[in-house]
Amino acid sequence: MLIDLFTYLFVPRNRGQRFSYTYYADNNGTVTQALAQAGKRISPESPKIFESIEKLDHEGMEKIEQQSHSAFCKYLSRTKNTICGRHPIGVLMAALETIKEDNKTEDAYKIRFVHYSQSSSAISTSDSSVSYASAFVQQTQE
Repeated sequence: MLIDLFTYLFVPRNRGQRFSYTYYADNNGTVTQALAQAGKRISPESPKIFESIEKLDHEGMEKIEQQSHSAFCKYLSRTKNTICGRHPIGVLMAALETIKEDNKTEDAYKIRFVHYSQSSSAISTSDSSVSYASAFVQQTQE
């Protein structure tokens, strides 16, 4: 059994692939081009790669907190951000919108992020980084 697991772990096709997400947000927060293409054209005044990642991530988190499923989908389409869990998040947001519409209540639930971090502070196109965020949903009305 141990040998089977060992063999499985070391077969490359059994491992996930890198997302190779390389979009970059400039000083205005505009996602302009793939980072690999921008590469050497990023000026010293522009955000560092890890700052751009944080800016893009926080924009997505804001869309989630706003509870607008359509705005979140537009954000994903525009930025191509590879948010793990985006489908369950979208289902949750659509469910909360349905509850709001059915009960004709505003803000019966709120979504709030309580933590955000990055696995590393990427500064070059050869660096990699994973972002982590946690949030909760709270009922605000009975």
